Amino acid sequence: MNELEALLNSYNYAENIGLVDNNDHPILLPIYHSKLESKGKNIIKVEIKKDSSLYQASYLDQYKSKADEDNKISDVIIFPVTKDSASRSGRKAPSHALVDYVKYIFDEDGKLYEAYKENLLAWIDFEEDQDIKTFLKIIFKFLDKKDALKSIASNLVSDFKNLSGYDIECEDKKINISKNFLEFEISSFIGDKDFSVSSYKDLHKSFVNFTNFVETPNGICNVSGSMEHIITKHRKVDDKKKLICMSNNEETYLGRFKGRNGLIKIGRKTSEKVHIMLNYLIENEYSGIKLSKDQYLITWFSEDIKNSKNIDITFKKFDLDDFLNQLAKAESKITPANINTKNISQSFKLGRINYSDDSSFYCMIIDLSSSGRAAIKYFNQLKVSELQERLKKWEERYNWEKYNQSIDGFSPFTPSFYSIFINAYGIERTLKNSRSLDYDNKKFMNNQYISLVTSLLNGSSLPKNIENKFKQNIRKRNSYKEPRVWNNLLFVARAVLKNSNGEDFTRMIDKDNNDRSYLLGRLLSIYHNIELSTYQNKDLNGVNEENYPQRLTNAEKFWSNYLDRPATTITILEKKTNTYLNKLKTTDYRMYKGLDTIKSQLLTKISENYKLDDKSFNMPLDYKFLFGYTAQNSSIYGLRNQVNKEIENDK
Repeated sequence: MNELEALLNSYNYAENIGLVDNNDHPILLPIYHSKLESKGKNIIKVEIKKDSSLYQASYLDQYKSKADEDNKISDVIIFPVTKDSASRSGRKAPSHALVDYVKYIFDEDGKLYEAYKENLLAWIDFEEDQDIKTFLKIIFKFLDKKDALKSIASNLVSDFKNLSGYDIECEDKKINISKNFLEFEISSFIGDKDFSVSSYKDLHKSFVNFTNFVETPNGICNVSGSMEHIITKHRKVDDKKKLICMSNNEETYLGRFKGRNGLIKIGRKTSEKVHIMLNYLIENEYSGIKLSKDQYLITWFSEDIKNSKNIDITFKKFDLDDFLNQLAKAESKITPANINTKNISQSFKLGRINYSDDSSFYCMIIDLSSSGRAAIKYFNQLKVSELQERLKKWEERYNWEKYNQSIDGFSPFTPSFYSIFINAYGIERTLKNSRSLDYDNKKFMNNQYISLVTSLLNGSSLPKNIENKFKQNIRKRNSYKEPRVWNNLLFVARAVLKNSNGEDFTRMIDKDNNDRSYLLGRLLSIYHNIELSTYQNKDLNGVNEENYPQRLTNAEKFWSNYLDRPATTITILEKKTNTYLNKLKTTDYRMYKGLDTIKSQLLTKISENYKLDDKSFNMPLDYKFLFGYTAQNSSIYGLRNQVNKEIENDK
């Protein structure tokens, strides 16, 4: 099944279960209809009496209720569109079927209005339902009056003086209403109930039937396989970008087709369903995830069009906190890996009961960055069971334990696609008075998101370029000024690299791991913590922005040197940390004894496994040093907490 068929089938399913035109937000439109959001002053609500006289005219409020205002949900009007008006462009573009901008209905030379009246009369003649026919006639008779626009204008403002063209002349200003949209409502149409073009659902069905009657089938649609009215002009995605368009370049069809229209044949009914469904999925916060400014990841289920379970395969719902800051405050306590209350696989399992074995999951990436064009960059269809399996596989492979305050312990955490990308390729900058990672090349970012989505859904590993970028970044301690940025990078790097070569590193020290890089990573942590333990609080926390970078230890300053030439740099760090070790001996003997003992044990272990005077020992370290370094750090946090408790007990 291709992407167009998936969208078509999804619309048909939504229609069968009553999701179409049901007042939800966002609204899933009926075919041959469009919508417009109220901005407070862009739509004029024209209320008409049953005798076709004007009751009142006013600007449509932006929000229907206080709750909508709080949630930023603007009021929306729904209106019918014709084959030509749905994708119109140009100064003399055709008007919509019933409601439109003032300049389209009341055009200056009257040609558009004559065409508008002709189409409206044809609809009235077709309709057999007397209520709908009466509704349309009331609007027609009102608009057919010579002073219709003037009556709207004079009723719209309190200080009306005159109407000149589309300009309302007031006491001290002019208001141009040419680009205001008109929405018609019949006051007390049935009983005491008002009906508008937007709210009258039977009217929407009537226009669908009328359009199907007028647009005679003239070919086989290549998407639906049914006889339909074939069209060459289609709706736009996001009302701006063309998804389906015909190329003017002869090389795209010459030799295979007589003309460009032979490339693909799509019926209007199918085109409407495909485009309306796609726009709905982009707008729906549970199915349309904005990856970047002009790129969306769209996910939905064949039996859950809304994605009501809010399954987010990018893991975007999880925000990466400052892991090490929390870690430093926490007791070293391990919890089973399955105790992660925000585990996406667990969330998915809870929703699994709602899907049948035949249910499918669809994933699409659509790019709107090109001028006037929308491009589907990726599409995949999986069975729900396959999706669950691949989500679980990804989450188990790319996670790292993080302190979870709600359980007062550690639980696995999977970084979002954004966290993976920005920590791999981001550049640290000062943004909004704080330093964070940023990236400018949106096209490259979009391509990397596609790679990440593809890797997850295909059940494959992370792209090698991202993995290699992390291996480079973790060597550049002095390229990052803000400690929080650096700590987040190290956290995401561990989630990405822990299974890089089939190994499985954990947060805890692996005492059986005698790998040179791992052991020397542990040793670097000891040098770092010897010095860190002598610092006072005022040395560790910069008060103002100009205090950046915050004080680094010698282990951090010589980070890159240590990774490139460890044996040479160990000699330097031994000399530089000796002073701090001696100071610690007098200020915090328990901490001194603990760190000095671990250091001696490590140096002994290293000398037992490697010849320290051999040239190979001074070769650059690989990424495994990070796991030795951070595991040793984690152990020292536990040691520091233990020492503090002993001091408290001695008081």
